[in-house]
Amino acid sequence: MRYSKKLKILQLLVLWLLLLTLMPLSALASPDGAVLDPSEGQGPVAGGEEMVAKGKILEVLETTTEEVTNYVLVRERMLVEVVSGPLKGQKIETFNVNDSNMPYQIRVEKGDAVVLYLIVDEQGQVQEAYITERARDSLLLLMLLFFGGLMLLVGGLRGLRAMVALGITMYAILGILLPGILKGWSPMGLSILISLGIIVVSIPLISGLNRKALVAMAGTFSGVLAAGLLAWIAARMAGLTGLSMEEATMLSYIPQAVELDFRGLLFATNILGALGAVMDVAVSVSASLWELKHLNPSISGARLWRSGMNIGKDIIGTMANTLILAYTGGGLYLLLLLYAYEMPLFEIVNLDSMATEIVRALAGSMGLILTIPLTALLGAVFFSRGSGGAGDAEPDRQEPDTQEYAYEDEYEEGEGIF
Repeated sequence: MRYSKKLKILQLLVLWLLLLTLMPLSALASPDGAVLDPSEGQGPVAGGEEMVAKGKILEVLETTTEEVTNYVLVRERMLVEVVSGPLKGQKIETFNVNDSNMPYQIRVEKGDAVVLYLIVDEQGQVQEAYITERARDSLLLLMLLFFGGLMLLVGGLRGLRAMVALGITMYAILGILLPGILKGWSPMGLSILISLGIIVVSIPLISGLNRKALVAMAGTFSGVLAAGLLAWIAARMAGLTGLSMEEATMLSYIPQAVELDFRGLLFATNILGALGAVMDVAVSVSASLWELKHLNPSISGARLWRSGMNIGKDIIGTMANTLILAYTGGGLYLLLLLYAYEMPLFEIVNLDSMATEIVRALAGSMGLILTIPLTALLGAVFFSRGSGGAGDAEPDRQEPDTQEYAYEDEYEEGEGIF
């Protein structure tokens, strides 16, 4: 028997209770709904209303080129149809202007989808229209569908459960974390609760509710919390403000009358930034120790601990690189800019923005490193306690000499091509 009926019922009850907890939190965080709706916050402009809509270029009516002293100005007059929103179907003329001095230019042609900024009068007629960007949502949706298809093809049922877990994670961030912070809730407390919810939902959903999952959950939360606390302590000692990035400065001028805790936001970015990598390490160590226990039921807790540490040593190098490279990639533009102006290394590392990124990378990596002994210790304690508990609901396994040591439901129908 793959799972006991009691375990399945317990899993469903746990997930249902978590969803019941997330839904009221989301309602409190966003009482008006649709926090990320682009129509939110649009107010009167010049006697009318401003809105954002998607459009399609029907025709390029005229192109003029003007050569100035040190740049070229290209002006294109276009006929555009609005294809979304309350003005859907309206055809309007607009201009797309590109300056050769500007590094970023919007290059569009007939048939392209664009993002339109519209100023509409009281009668619903467009007074002014501007092309602000190419519309990329269709391509992104296609990539998302392709991603989901790969998950199902390769991962099968586990891939489907992973997609459900990812959906819940995005819901928690977009529906609870962001609107909650904008309502003045503590970023530190909220990020800890969100991380705990993601851990408690994702790991059992993918791996099942058993001792292996419980150890991975405890190890993940301990490592993530350690990363966040280390970053917070370092930020306090270094006098980091959390205002070094351009986006953080812009948050000081948002229309919501909220006094944001920028140091708390810095803590939240560390918690969420380290969560994925730490979860990966904790699950890997816990699953490895769980398999060792099944292969050799008589193995001692001390031997499990040493095995967990040895496994962790093989993981630690690449996972630490993962975090360091992720943060370095995010700050690559800034690094290039600083090096282009030949700033000395001493000045670079003492910049608030650069010190913030270094603290985030190092604190996340230290949290990841601490996850290994914590998870190994928890696994050694819980897995060496005989054969009772939730872990015994794991699927039946073959004897060691058959060389068939599959995890639960690994060979179920629809499990994927690998």
